[in-house]
Amino acid sequence: MLDIRFNFTTVGSQYIGKPEEFSKTESHQLIVGITGTLHAMWDLQDPNLVKTLFEFGRRHLIEKIKEGTLSSKVELELGTLNAPHKAPFDTNRISDPQGYEEIVPMEKQNLSDHQDGLQLGGQIVDILDNINVIFLDRFGHLLFVPQEFRATLELVRSANTKEEYIVRVISLAQLIDRLNLSALRVLTKETDTQVKSISLLEKFIVSHGGNPEVSVPILRALVRLRQGYPVHSDTATGVREAHDFLGIECPVTEYRLAWINLLNHFLKALQHIKEVVETLK
Repeated sequence: MLDIRFNFTTVGSQYIGKPEEFSKTESHQLIVGITGTLHAMWDLQDPNLVKTLFEFGRRHLIEKIKEGTLSSKVELELGTLNAPHKAPFDTNRISDPQGYEEIVPMEKQNLSDHQDGLQLGGQIVDILDNINVIFLDRFGHLLFVPQEFRATLELVRSANTKEEYIVRVISLAQLIDRLNLSALRVLTKETDTQVKSISLLEKFIVSHGGNPEVSVPILRALVRLRQGYPVHSDTATGVREAHDFLGIECPVTEYRLAWINLLNHFLKALQHIKEVVETLK
């Protein structure tokens, strides 16, 4: 895996040339990675490779700015899953990344009424895609299915009521359940059909010398929340323990804050899974 880092800043166009332009300018980091397989297929060397990765990253950033999910650090992994198998650009027509500027119109400012949740959702969508790109390159399978996770932005819409919160929790648990069980069984050689989902992921991590303690307990606790009311009951086995582990009250009354908390935990688990997968051979 080869990574190229681009540092850039953003500022609202209404502040350009104004006294507060400097104070309103925000710094960001874009990391664009390419798998060894795709790198070999493209057969590009510097500076053409850098310019090509920059162009993919530029388009990805525009999408994130328009949908309101830009965060301070953005990572995009390119592989055979999400990029053409031949180098797609005439690099002579790509601008030099150094000093490049672009004005991007905001188009979807009402996707969510809480920017922190929206940015979290964007990071979650990106990291799910990136994990799949790396996992496919290393092991020939996807880790999460389906391949397209842009629809998971629905998870970060506001959870201001009990009903909205319950729907979000159920949706999050369903997303976690989208682990590729057939692939994990092949990779772990686990034939016991009673070993499923998160337990298979745990066994996979352990079998490759990784430590599952950062991510697996979080995933189990998030799924356990689904067993609470109204699906079952807040007194169901493990539900209160899951609330305690995740640091949210039981029963929940501050729905928006609890939901942001859960998203942060899910992102932490995914970041760990990505780190593990990147180190595996």
